[in-house]
Amino acid sequence: MSHDPAHIPRALRRRWGGPAAGGERANKDSFLIELCRILEVPSPEPSSGDRAKDLCVFERAALIPHAGGAVSVGKIDLYKHRCFILEAKQGSVAGAKKQGTARRGTPAWHIAMRDAFGQALGYARVTARSRGVKVIDLVGLAIEDVRLRFPEVYQWVYERVKPERDQNNRDAYRLSWWIFGEPRANFRPALNGLPRYISTVETAKHRVFVFLDASIRPDNMLVNIAHDDAWVLGVLSSRIHVTWALAAGGTLEDRPRYNKGVCFDRFPFPDGTDARKQAIRDLGEQLDAHRKRQQAAHLELTLTGMYNVLAKVRGGEVLTGAEQRRAAHPPRGGCHRAEGAA
Repeated sequence: MSHDPAHIPRALRRRWGGPAAGGERANKDSFLIELCRILEVPSPEPSSGDRAKDLCVFERAALIPHAGGAVSVGKIDLYKHRCFILEAKQGSVAGAKKQGTARRGTPAWHIAMRDAFGQALGYARVTARSRGVKVIDLVGLAIEDVRLRFPEVYQWVYERVKPERDQNNRDAYRLSWWIFGEPRANFRPALNGLPRYISTVETAKHRVFVFLDASIRPDNMLVNIAHDDAWVLGVLSSRIHVTWALAAGGTLEDRPRYNKGVCFDRFPFPDGTDARKQAIRDLGEQLDAHRKRQQAAHLELTLTGMYNVLAKVRGGEVLTGAEQRRAAHPPRGGCHRAEGAA
């Protein structure tokens, strides 16, 4: 859509460009809801307070890490998951009474906009961490549908994917050459309606379970569990389950392998009281949030690196300077307790 003001209905410009412009910060929610209605796109939903479920809301909470391990809570003016972050600032026009941050068009206003961009960028970094890798997912579409509805995508996969797939001996890959891999007939339907799911690397030095956003397409190196309950994450992260998985699963070279059939399917999940389940659920949320918070604070930090530090701490080994900074503030009720919670 063009950003030319001429494409915005005149009634909308009259309504929000007159006296209402003096209270643009206070009126932003009403303006944006009306704009969504005109553009015929979904309006923001009421906030639930659950960051995993608040996918399009006003005033979405964001955990902001600071030096020394302190964490504060910021509020994103408008958040649309995997789309955008909006920050609103109050300004005023030249010749009018100064309101808000600065007068538009002045050096002070440009500085304010630059700072607002930095604020939004900071929120983006702490709300999600992604490599920015995309996948063309055409599951459920016939190749003729792709050609007619998405001609540019069709041309891309026809030129780059089909020649290789034509040489593949597996019928599933050769005949359905536009489909990314082999869709899991049971797992995809199980994800319907879930905002997130649990995942662990199949072969890894440390047995770590994390929540992944439902929009992420896992590859064959991950074992995935279609469940969004942090109680399940807490149980899987417990010392009991990790010990079970190490004993039941195999190894690849010197790295443990998580075999879903014996490590997960046969694991006797505890049937505790509601209070005990809630305690484990809370610890699971804390654990997942702490790891994401640490990775936001240390952009180079991987989960393997994080758990290498934890293993050193438990073994009484000497930490490097960087490891000491990462270990200075362990999770509140986090890794140690959560891993023994079940």
